[in-house]
Amino acid sequence: YEIYQCDWSSDVCSSDLILVNNAGSIPAGNIFDIDEDRWREAWDAKVFAYIGATRAAMRHMRDHKRGGVILNVIGIGGEAPQWGYAAGSTGNAALIAFSKAMGGHSVDYGIRVNAVNPGPVDTDRLDKIFIDRNVREFGNNDVDWRQRYAHEFPWGRAATSQEIADVVVFLASDRAKYLSGEAVNVDGGVLRRIKFF
Repeated sequence: YEIYQCDWSSDVCSSDLILVNNAGSIPAGNIFDIDEDRWREAWDAKVFAYIGATRAAMRHMRDHKRGGVILNVIGIGGEAPQWGYAAGSTGNAALIAFSKAMGGHSVDYGIRVNAVNPGPVDTDRLDKIFIDRNVREFGNNDVDWRQRYAHEFPWGRAATSQEIADVVVFLASDRAKYLSGEAVNVDGGVLRRIKFF
């Protein structure tokens, strides 16, 4: 599959357009930790950026009768809101709702809109989160966090970037041409493992 980069104001685009929104890292912290300026900055980089890009792509696809696919890579935090991830949980929840709302009617223009919610993915960001946790809980980083916290992950590990990419490619492909307005959780079952007591 080819993904085309387009100047949305021009007519020089493919008839099969794919937009993948995958940006922004909303900081962890509770409502007291993240001040209003930082909260707005984070939402501008992710929430409003996704909305703006989706609006531009949908308008172009609709007006030029090209159809297409819009995929929003969001995050599992929107499905499992947490006090310690206040800005991220609510931003992700908003984007999940946005994706579902758009996907319900975008099909009238031949456009599919879906979301992918990755759980923990083995990236530099996750590495920093768990190194900080390791130091916070044990006062050092003598033991690799992947060993120390492996029991918290399904199959004893975080997802790989390739596993997330595989789902994105599937949703962009014709094999998913009857899916719109859905949010697919790619978390290895993390949401089903939460213990409340």
